[in-house]
Amino acid sequence: MGFLPKGVTFVNVSNVRRSGGSNDVYSFLLTYRGTGYEQRTNLILKTYVKALEPILKTYANHDSFSRLSYTYPPLYCGNLERCLKEFQVLKSLERVGFPVPRAYLCERDPNVLGNPFIIMQKEERTKNNTFNIDCFAKNLAHLHSLDVPTLGIDALKAPEDTFAFARRSLLYFKTIMNLSSRHSKGLKKDFEFVISWLESNVSKNRCLNYCLLHGDYRARLNTFLTQGSRIVVLDWESAEIGDPAYDVGYTYARTRADFGEKTADRFVQEYVRHFDGDIAERLLFYKLVGHMRLAILHSSVLSNPLTAYRFVG
Repeated sequence: MGFLPKGVTFVNVSNVRRSGGSNDVYSFLLTYRGTGYEQRTNLILKTYVKALEPILKTYANHDSFSRLSYTYPPLYCGNLERCLKEFQVLKSLERVGFPVPRAYLCERDPNVLGNPFIIMQKEERTKNNTFNIDCFAKNLAHLHSLDVPTLGIDALKAPEDTFAFARRSLLYFKTIMNLSSRHSKGLKKDFEFVISWLESNVSKNRCLNYCLLHGDYRARLNTFLTQGSRIVVLDWESAEIGDPAYDVGYTYARTRADFGEKTADRFVQEYVRHFDGDIAERLLFYKLVGHMRLAILHSSVLSNPLTAYRFVG
């Protein structure tokens, strides 16, 4: 508990509840006392139990990973890498005033809970669950306007050239198709058609200004209004340095699936209005990347996810 003030004489943890999600996430009430005062704080403990496979894998810092592997088992290293990345992103964004929960502690020692974890402030959601698409879009544009060197996130590395990010999106899909055998012949053919189109258009999607991406920006899931009337963004383990058009394209696909095409189109319009940059020429490519990502994700429950999302004729 290194984030507690000096002179604390009593510490108590209560109201522990599991919050669910991809990782094991718990909320709890921390009470501590010092001379003449008592403080109560609602916190979140997020553990990293299993290695997820995000659509865009981190540019591995092989030197740091090698150093970690001398100390920790290989499976633990993947979880630790994600834990360290999210903690660094949260601390950097808090420092520049972007709305994220305050991160207090990053624990890497497997002897504490068996898995790495972070402790952060619990943000209380407003009772008004109205979805404001304009604020949602403006917030993402704000994120993409942040200066990467100023953020100074050591765990994230920028792509090596202006086409590298687009190539990597394509490489991921090819890898998934080579590893997966559950797709029907018809669905596999459709996936290969989309991949072929993406491959033929990689050279048209040059990005001159990489920025910090969220990687999984979704309304009402990891973005919400707090009781203080501000949008807070959670779940930064898929964060990446890359093309802002990727975040917009994937969020468009998610918003269209969750709220309909009209709302998704409004999201893009509002984003473009607030973002001081040009993504128009690359947006079609990354919309298709976003739809493809959803199609692969849902291929186990939908017989033809491409038709369901209506992006292949």
